[in-house]
Amino acid sequence: MQLIYTPKQEYKVLVRCFTFNHCRYIEDALNGFALQQTNFPFVCLVVDDCSTDGEQDVIKAWLERECDMSRAEHTELELSNIILVPHRANKRCTFAFYLLKQNLYGTSKKKSLVAPWRICCEYEALCEGDDYWTDSLKLQRQCDVMDNNNECVMCLHQTITSKDGDVKSVLPRQELAEGWLDKNKYFRKTEIMQFQLSSYFMRISVLNEFLKCSHEFMKPTGTGDIQYLLYFLAVGEVYFLNKVMSTYRLSVENGWSHTVINNKEKRIGHYRRLSKMYSSYDDFTVGTYHEYCLYKQKKCNFLIERSNGNYKILFTKEYRECLRSEKWSVQIRMVFQYIKQILKGK
Repeated sequence: MQLIYTPKQEYKVLVRCFTFNHCRYIEDALNGFALQQTNFPFVCLVVDDCSTDGEQDVIKAWLERECDMSRAEHTELELSNIILVPHRANKRCTFAFYLLKQNLYGTSKKKSLVAPWRICCEYEALCEGDDYWTDSLKLQRQCDVMDNNNECVMCLHQTITSKDGDVKSVLPRQELAEGWLDKNKYFRKTEIMQFQLSSYFMRISVLNEFLKCSHEFMKPTGTGDIQYLLYFLAVGEVYFLNKVMSTYRLSVENGWSHTVINNKEKRIGHYRRLSKMYSSYDDFTVGTYHEYCLYKQKKCNFLIERSNGNYKILFTKEYRECLRSEKWSVQIRMVFQYIKQILKGK
């Protein structure tokens, strides 16, 4: 039995989609990929991590409807069944479905499935199974930016955040003009996480260096998308397209953020790891973004104190900037919690 799959042709762009228990959402993601109109061939690598909610059946039903199964290639690996198939209507779009036989979350085995595809592609775009793309020219626009600028290592765009079908916001929230991110100005901003993973479009040659980086800054935090962005900002030019081209779903059941944010111990552990990461990033960039890294460490401490219910310290001068960075509705709730503690004599 084969251990790895070796692609037989080259593509311009690799679309990587990891998905687990997203049976309610995966069709939106797949339709967003097939929607893309490009002047180059691209392959969509969809890795289902042995879902338990019937997602693999949803995927199989979708590809029977939407793909040219008469040209499908089936391969069985030790850990996965692979279906390589062209989309029926979009002649430049090919799907490579990896239906895993066991869950490989957090293992190197899962990452090794992607490696052969990076060899035959120039760029990589990301989208998880519960998010989706909404603009048919997303890939073409981002590819054009990268092709025309050799120093550009990453291209980003705006994203809608949605909850239960309702639009909540457009990220990033700050008013950014389309063009090159001004790093000095950008790193004075407080919310680097406003760029969503579904907007990431990266040069694979730089991505490979990122994946080989052994600096302390690269230790897992649970949110690898932050490290992607921080690394690429540090090593090259990043372009921002001021267009909404994807949707990010908030609070998806079984999603990472839903699981962590609603568990106090996991939430505090996450903030502690993030604080260490920003300290290491300060070292990685030789102090280039020192003030930004100090602020982010303080913000992590602020969130830890809030998780522990220590509201009195949150209203001190030390955390004033962190407090002001919160939404007004959050600040008001914190004031009420603080008053309740005072009345109880705490």
